[in-house]
Amino acid sequence: MLAKDAEQPGGRAPAPGRLAVVQGFVNSIDIEADELDEFATVRSMARWFQSVGLAQTGLHESDRAVAIGLREAIRDMVDVRDHPTHPVAHEFAAVVDDLELKVVVLGGIPTIVGTTPIGRALAPIVDAVRLSMDDGTWSRLKVCARDRCRWLFYDHSKNHASRWCASSVCGSREKSRRAYRRRKSIAAPHQPQ
Repeated sequence: MLAKDAEQPGGRAPAPGRLAVVQGFVNSIDIEADELDEFATVRSMARWFQSVGLAQTGLHESDRAVAIGLREAIRDMVDVRDHPTHPVAHEFAAVVDDLELKVVVLGGIPTIVGTTPIGRALAPIVDAVRLSMDDGTWSRLKVCARDRCRWLFYDHSKNHASRWCASSVCGSREKSRRAYRRRKSIAAPHQPQ
């Protein structure tokens, strides 16, 4: 199972293994251009699931809301990962609870599976999150620090210090915005107090 062959900003390499599907799932919406949402309809969502090799039959409008809820819960969980008491973890758990998942042993390996159409579609994503937390790759998933972007990217850097999905795009825009604000505040006449 591979993530869609979507290009990563700045030519970044996608996340490794199963985590690439999680990355593709979260990035199924381009927040900056919100009309580009792979889950805009049940049909487009089913096409996305099919393109990455996930179950896609029997889905309904209510399932689309569940998938979007999981997508944003994962993005938020990555974003606040360094704050273990943040309520986002509870939101993620609540969405997962609604999926009616169970653990079965397949080939001697505990695996999360779904019992409903949306559960079957999303179980491999939840399982990939669990496995990446176990193997340490989860900590390299990051959300772009630019609020208008929030693209999920995999930090392949040695020091794990990347902040932007692409320094040449979001990093450059954010630095330009900050420089503009500084110039504007310096140029503004000081108001007497």
